[in-house]
Amino acid sequence: MDHALEKILNLLLESERAGVKALEQLAPQVEQDELRNFLLGERDEELSNVSGLEGLIRQGGGTP
Repeated sequence: MDHALEKILNLLLESERAGVKALEQLAPQVEQDELRNFLLGERDEELSNVSGLEGLIRQGGGTP
């Protein structure tokens, strides 16, 4: 994997990880069920993106 591409993918990976962490902290503070459920759904999507990016980086020979 090209070093520049690996670096960009890892930057994106860290952004997704930060999104998961932020949503995990925010969701329990939200009183409205619909909004809390939306936030948890978004957290799950970010978590899926983390997994996908880690796999993509590894598959290309890089290190997440």
